[in-house]
Amino acid sequence: MGLGINGFNFLKYFTQDNHLGEVLTLGRTSNHINWIDPDNNKKPIYIESILKKEFKAISVSSLDASSYEGATIIHNLNNQISEDEINRKFDSILDLGVIEHVFNVPNALLTIAKLCKNGGHIIHSQTHNDCSGHGFWQFSPELFFSWYSESNGFSETEVFLVDINKPNYWIKCTKPSQGERISLEGKNVPYSMILVKTKKVSNKQSLTITQSDYEYLWEKSKSNKKIVNSEILYFEDLENCKKTNHLFLRVKKTLIKYKFLINIYYKIKNNIIFKFWYEDKRLDRRRKEYFFESKKN
Repeated sequence: MGLGINGFNFLKYFTQDNHLGEVLTLGRTSNHINWIDPDNNKKPIYIESILKKEFKAISVSSLDASSYEGATIIHNLNNQISEDEINRKFDSILDLGVIEHVFNVPNALLTIAKLCKNGGHIIHSQTHNDCSGHGFWQFSPELFFSWYSESNGFSETEVFLVDINKPNYWIKCTKPSQGERISLEGKNVPYSMILVKTKKVSNKQSLTITQSDYEYLWEKSKSNKKIVNSEILYFEDLENCKKTNHLFLRVKKTLIKYKFLINIYYKIKNNIIFKFWYEDKRLDRRRKEYFFESKKN
């Protein structure tokens, strides 16, 4: 686990409107960017000084399954944490590449929620696509939207996708509704990370999660209404996104009858696909202010 360029940029984005306060990092997080401590002109091995000096954290603790890197709290995220073990809660919990290495992800997410104060924030910088072999898991927006839901005591959840090779280009996902899915099939989302932030607003006796489109179908089935499940590329600030995607589906069904036109169809689709990318100019201006270029030594 380590703080890379994507995690650094996301912390810059987060701290524009929020304070880290008392921080817990999952794992003792290494410094993977060329940030130099202004006090000693050296590159720190771990990120405690970065969080304090760059992002104004009050304190930084770390949780790990082993003490070999000097973590302040020793706990295996595969195992449940009891209330007796929770003698302190935190304003911000940072997962900068840890839970993909934890087999029991549901338990890890539950532990993170327990360790976060009400009013505190949880941040993930995680593997999303084309990271097979890096860890146990890769993560989808649906997981975080469903887990960090209002019914589970969370609000202000934001999810971004970022191309690892283009760290200044983000895609902002919008929470699906009406039985829809965030479908990225054929949308050229490459080797990428998923960036998530959420705010814990209340404690719940139990946290539950069900994929949102199935919840919608089950609820609607009670009223005997006919529901058509659909997969829609669902990004924010794109009013014509859904209409355009449905148009592609209708055109595709027509062209299936004429195989010699299929190649032409996909060429047109790929040329228009830029309309689906999230390119909010206001966010682009913010990114320019805090984008940290990683330079080779």
